[in-house]
Amino acid sequence: MTIFILSGESSGDGYGATLAEAFRKLSPECRLYGIGGDAMAAQDVTLFAHIRDLSILGFTAILPKIFDLVRLKGLLVKEAGVLKPDAIVLIDFPDFNLHVANAIRRKLPITKIFYYIPPQIWIWRMSRIMEIKSLCSAVFPLFDFEHDLYSKTGIASFYFGHPLMDSLNIEPVQNSDTEGKTLGLFPGSRRQEVQSILPVMLATVNLVQHEHPMEIVIGKSTAVPQIVYDKVIAQYPVRVSFHDSKQAILKSDVVLTKSGTINLELSYYEKPFIVVYKTSWINWFVGKYILRIKWISLINILAKKEIVKEFIQYDAKPAALAVELLKIISVSTYRKTMIENLRHLNERIFVKKVGRVCEKIAREIIDSCVSQ
Repeated sequence: MTIFILSGESSGDGYGATLAEAFRKLSPECRLYGIGGDAMAAQDVTLFAHIRDLSILGFTAILPKIFDLVRLKGLLVKEAGVLKPDAIVLIDFPDFNLHVANAIRRKLPITKIFYYIPPQIWIWRMSRIMEIKSLCSAVFPLFDFEHDLYSKTGIASFYFGHPLMDSLNIEPVQNSDTEGKTLGLFPGSRRQEVQSILPVMLATVNLVQHEHPMEIVIGKSTAVPQIVYDKVIAQYPVRVSFHDSKQAILKSDVVLTKSGTINLELSYYEKPFIVVYKTSWINWFVGKYILRIKWISLINILAKKEIVKEFIQYDAKPAALAVELLKIISVSTYRKTMIENLRHLNERIFVKKVGRVCEKIAREIIDSCVSQ
């Protein structure tokens, strides 16, 4: 059996790696190809491209990469014609993945296409649901309400719980009343995010350190070269240490983070945090008027209320962030309330299921291909 796994960023690489591991466990002879990063490569996935070359953030960043993306799309379609995969598994990254899926579908009309972590159509571009219905044999969403939405449209949808459960500890590490001795910084998994967001975080640290000295740890993305971090850090009188995402979370008492999947991981481990986000003014202007959401953090979106504070674009000022950070550190009742709200949300998000989520997804895909 031959399977393509197509991801486009760090979180997708992680999900793709656990899925690849599951495929190999269930079907040791399977051949895996795709787009991913170090995690997928470590699972013996033959990569057509590495995600470090696809690190794209926002509308303006697409333009310099457009010809590379067009060439990569052509390469994938060509390789699909040669290797004739039994299944194509798309992981997030919809603007690229859906174009590739359409092109492969025209070349190989009977190849099964699956969407693992399908587009968040509930946030924007609801029209994509009909394209997904025409292209995909099945989808595997992250949340139960997404599963209901896709199912109501007549799309085969399977929900086995959130796949983060496969890689996180069985029980959250509770850290409910520690003083802020260690501050974690998670500026993102793309070069542009680190360049835009890390300076705000470090400027905040510089303000807070005078009143409350802390150890500073940075959750480093393997998709961002070390020199990108070093150039930013050199501008601030702050000492930091680097760790992978999981280690940095476990070490942290309180966190400054961008929005995204990392917010779910922080919630799982009940770490109080603040969301910081900045991008180019063009990306911000366009995004503000097309996204149908009140908040950008999945935590607040899923809770339908503000659990964690968000400091976005022009509000992402170090002085304001420092006030909120010191409040979390110094006011025990405030910190405990945030953690309690995260705990209640976790009970909804991280459904306790029997068996590994990725193995169930892999089994469904393999069974679907075998039975065709």
